[in-house]
Amino acid sequence: MRKHFKERAIASLWHAIAFRRGPPLRGLARYLKLWCNPATQKWEVVPATDSSCQTCVPRLGFNPVVSSQFHVFEFIDQRSWGIDDADLDVGNTALKGLVIYSSKAGTWKYQTAEFDSFEMPENPTSTFLKGIMHLAVYDNVMVAVDVEGDNWWCVYIPMTTPRVRTGDVLRSQGQLYFANSTTGSDDSELDVWVLEDYRTSKWTLKHNVSHLQLLGRKYLWYAHRYSVISIHPEHNLVFVVCGDENALMSYDMDSGKWCIIRQLGWDCGPPYVPYVPLFSESLGDGH
Repeated sequence: MRKHFKERAIASLWHAIAFRRGPPLRGLARYLKLWCNPATQKWEVVPATDSSCQTCVPRLGFNPVVSSQFHVFEFIDQRSWGIDDADLDVGNTALKGLVIYSSKAGTWKYQTAEFDSFEMPENPTSTFLKGIMHLAVYDNVMVAVDVEGDNWWCVYIPMTTPRVRTGDVLRSQGQLYFANSTTGSDDSELDVWVLEDYRTSKWTLKHNVSHLQLLGRKYLWYAHRYSVISIHPEHNLVFVVCGDENALMSYDMDSGKWCIIRQLGWDCGPPYVPYVPLFSESLGDGH
């Protein structure tokens, strides 16, 4: 019998995209992770782990300026661990472990979670910066772990509404950003913070903008359900998806101007994975 597989983009690091390929139904077979550079059409197959078919939080770590090597992170939650759904809170589960794939070694490495008291949304935002994977979770917390899984950090983010998913963790210009919106009042706005110090969880407010200025009158109605999907790697330009037709917009934090780039369509749902083409055949380590 022919097996039907699907491919879904699960993570992106500007210059590369990771896909997950597997059967439509959970548990029928083990998934494969496919790492690729669409600009050069080069692919590399990553073997699956025992938990790959149930892992809901796989992430890609890659920096072409430093090396051609990459890492795939599989955060193992309670469901993947084997805990019954009836015993889980709706929409989120606690982290139990982590497995990391190294393209250099060609193997997976298992690590127990250093922090297991926090709960993860079904599809938390994340970003990879300076060899560290950052994952936004609940209760104003961002968890960070290095590519070896040996060093973990728990970074507190600027206060948001308790028990609500932490905002969006992003990267730009070599720094880590956090974007969070407040709604439900006349002064609802988007705040953009930049991390200054890991140890003290010191953040500096870089920019704040009203939802009226960010989205315009036409899309102000969607201020309670829009997504900040990326910040330009070299400029103070925020990208937002909003509306029933998933309008892709940009907002310039310097000039205060916004524009609609295109309508993605009602059937183009998250996750949205930013990608910047990398045409160079030679990466940071000469490979």
